[in-house]
Amino acid sequence: MYGRTTAPPLSRGRCEGAAYALDGRPELWAPLAGAVAGHDMSEDIAGAVQLAGPFVLAPGTGENGDPLLPRLLHPAIGDDIRARLQSVGAAQSRIAMALLEAVPEQDWGNADPYVRDHIAGHTLEAGLLPRLLTDPGLFVHADPVASRAAVEAVPLETLDAPARTYLRIAPLLTHTEVPAPLRAALLETAFVEDCLPEYAEAVHRLGFDLP
Repeated sequence: MYGRTTAPPLSRGRCEGAAYALDGRPELWAPLAGAVAGHDMSEDIAGAVQLAGPFVLAPGTGENGDPLLPRLLHPAIGDDIRARLQSVGAAQSRIAMALLEAVPEQDWGNADPYVRDHIAGHTLEAGLLPRLLTDPGLFVHADPVASRAAVEAVPLETLDAPARTYLRIAPLLTHTEVPAPLRAALLETAFVEDCLPEYAEAVHRLGFDLP
C-alpha cells in the first residue's frame, strides 16, 4: 500500500511563479516569458526584472530559517496573470518544455534550482507529469517535498513502476529531509527491492559514493 497524503494546492501560482521566482536567473526570464505569452519575448523582456520590482517581494529568510524565493506582492496579481491566459494547461506545457530545455545535458544535478524543484508542478498542470517520472536523476536531485506533492496529485493507476517506487519511499525522503546522496542510496535500494535493476543502475551512475 502506498501512503498518500493530501497534496497542497499546486495549481495556484505556477504560471506566475515561473515569472517571479527567477531573481538572479536572467537566462530563464526570456524563454519562460515567451512560454507564457506563446511567442518570442526576448526583446520585450529586456529590463523587465527592474520593471517587475514594485510587484515582487524580495528574497529573504523564513521564520524557520529556510530561504524564501521572490514572490508576488499580492495573490491578486497572479490571479490576473492567469485570467489573461487563453489556456493555463497549454501555457504550462510550454513552460515545462522551456524548463526541460534549460537542463544542461539533462543532468539534474547541474540544473537551476527553480527548474529542478518546480518542473514537477508545471508538468502536473500540463498533464505531462507521468512522462517525467521515469528519470531517477530528477527523483534524487529535486526537492522531495514539492516532488512528493506533485506525484501524489497524479492518479496512482497512471504511474509507471519507478514513480510508484518513489511514492513508496517518499515519506522517508520528506520526513527526515535527507540530502541528495542519502536520497540516492535510499532510491537505489528501493529500486532493487522492487525488481527495477535498470533504475537502480541509473541511480548508481549519478556519481554519488554509494555502498
